[in-house]
Amino acid sequence: MVWYGVQGSSDLPITVYIHPGYPKTGTTTLQGSIFPDVCHQNGWHYFGKRYGPNGESRTDPIVREFIREFPAWNELFVAQNAADVRARFGLDNHRTLFVSLEELILRSLKGEIVGGRPVVDDFGAALRKLRALFTGTKAAIRILITIRNQRDLLPSLYAQGYNHYFRRIAETRTFGDFLEYVLDPMAGGHTISPLYYDGAVRYAMDLFGIDNTLVLPFELMQTRPAEFLAYLSRLLSIDIDATEVPQLNPRKTTAGWKSREVTLLGEINARRGGRAARGVPAWLRRPAKRILRSIPMRRTQFITAMDEQLDLIGTAFASSNARLNELIEPDLTEWGY
Repeated sequence: MVWYGVQGSSDLPITVYIHPGYPKTGTTTLQGSIFPDVCHQNGWHYFGKRYGPNGESRTDPIVREFIREFPAWNELFVAQNAADVRARFGLDNHRTLFVSLEELILRSLKGEIVGGRPVVDDFGAALRKLRALFTGTKAAIRILITIRNQRDLLPSLYAQGYNHYFRRIAETRTFGDFLEYVLDPMAGGHTISPLYYDGAVRYAMDLFGIDNTLVLPFELMQTRPAEFLAYLSRLLSIDIDATEVPQLNPRKTTAGWKSREVTLLGEINARRGGRAARGVPAWLRRPAKRILRSIPMRRTQFITAMDEQLDLIGTAFASSNARLNELIEPDLTEWGY
């Protein structure tokens, strides 16, 4: 076990599990039906996104606030103010914490609009800031990274953001334009480095230790969920009693990758940083949200990828995936990485 913080601190040792995604790797399923239940059953504190049985968000407001503010902090600020930040977000006085926030990687791929300007948080910097968050404690940190074949992940990621955030940040209009953006070596390290999995995983292993870093493919959860959960049980040092993983939010269909339907509520949330209900009396919030959620702004679209585009993706990441396969235990060649 690798310890972070100040050795000799009077604080009791704590264990911190961090799941930063990747997005589109079953995170809704894990955050909806696995992670919160595991934490509840074992008396751990879960700090992450939550979803209901139909994929609707049930994330606590304090977690949303953390997600909004995290990119604005730098590592030095977090280290110097670690105790205050932990106290502010309720992360103190827990022997075991479980943090699951896919935004840590998602922002390094797409950024976010804040005050009309893009905000991008580098993946490596995000991991360092999370480590710095436990300055002054005896914290053993373990990390779970879930990945997905880039040939499937990139169309799915584009479909999720179709006509929404990619259009505003990457100035993309088609999936081909999007690929040119994310595969352009001149676009910046924050854009491409998380997609080269071996580099991201090596970085995590250097920060937290090889034995404290687990990488699991989304495809394993799809095809052999019991085996997926066995790996997870080993990382968490507990037995997870489950035989299958439900799919809460599938986007890939026979017609292509399904885009998100944007409602008026979603549009207002996007413009107000997820705070559509700000200023609305408490008694009016629920019926107002129900009405705004029923008004569509953009209908679902089906995104397709041409064979040559998928081949381009496969070629771009083939060497990286081969190097990754030498680092981790599940054999990625089974799923065409």
